[in-house]
Amino acid sequence: GLIKVTLPNTVTEISDMAFYSCKSLSSINLPSSLEKIGTDAFMYCESLKEITIPASLTEIDYYPFERTGIQTIKFAEGTTKITQYICERADYLENVVLPNTVKEIGMGAFRGTKIKTIDIPDSVEFIDDSVFAGCTNLTSIELPSTLTKLGGTVFSGCESLKYVKIPASLKECGGYLFNGSGPEKVELEEGTKEIFDSMFSGSKNLVEVVIPSSVEKIGKWSFYNCKKLSRISSLKNVKYIDNNAFENCESISSIVFNTNLDYLGEYAFQNCINLKRVRIPASITSSGKTPFKGSGLTAVSFYSGVTTINPMLFCDCKNLDTVTIPDTVTSIGEYAFYKCKSLTSVTICNSVTLIEKGAFSGCNNLTTVYCKPT
Repeated sequence: GLIKVTLPNTVTEISDMAFYSCKSLSSINLPSSLEKIGTDAFMYCESLKEITIPASLTEIDYYPFERTGIQTIKFAEGTTKITQYICERADYLENVVLPNTVKEIGMGAFRGTKIKTIDIPDSVEFIDDSVFAGCTNLTSIELPSTLTKLGGTVFSGCESLKYVKIPASLKECGGYLFNGSGPEKVELEEGTKEIFDSMFSGSKNLVEVVIPSSVEKIGKWSFYNCKKLSRISSLKNVKYIDNNAFENCESISSIVFNTNLDYLGEYAFQNCINLKRVRIPASITSSGKTPFKGSGLTAVSFYSGVTTINPMLFCDCKNLDTVTIPDTVTSIGEYAFYKCKSLTSVTICNSVTLIEKGAFSGCNNLTTVYCKPT
């Protein structure tokens, strides 16, 4: 059978199934003139262990290296973009060598391969959707300081990945980075300003997040359904926590808010069943509806200077049993404590001049309201 192929520099395209089932083929050079590789071009080339991709390649069809024996793929110096899906279904691929000219890694480029680690050069600016999805053997990866954009589900299903550090250079993220997989710990680099919408949603093994003091905003659904997340280093400078940010984070037991927190989004801590106590800062100017719905809150306290308890702030906190309203509060918003079914006593200072509609509606066990003079 065919063992070695040398292609001239005039070749621009390798057509569909060109070397299909050449099971003895162990060596082939891809010329610097090559622009396109067709569907299943090397399928079943079981003896082919290594290949170098020329910088000239700009287009591939489906699964050119499916079910080959390729273990190592090298991309030639001068390559600026890794073509999408180029290595998908390359069942034995373990090693990838990227030159320091690469700026973009295309969608699904290494999805489902057996790579354990990969050096991403400092030239890379964009890693597209699902690039490493399903790489169950991937144990470590270092994201470069040049990275500005990550696609969605980039590391989905990477079950062996334990730790990732996110560079501060990142300006855009597609979300669900680690959906259904590790890591156990994520560290955000100092200088990071924002945790993006849905960034860590569905990270089923995530236990610890290191949030630097530079972070000011946590986006919608950022940590949604991170059920093992129990350690959050700091929210001390976070001014904005958006809707559903920590929903279903069942292992969170403690949160310390920034005393300059401006906004707490709706359902932000919904179903955080082990969150027992929070202290509300005076700085909150607005909040979404029921941020603590279904949480484990049994007690709340307030920083000095709180003047208003926002509408629906503690709505549906079914375990909340005792509340003391501080003497700086002048108004209690609509449905603020609606359906707090375990609430048995409330202390209200005479500084309160307005209790709005439904503030304590549905508090069926509320038997004592103590009006405390200021």
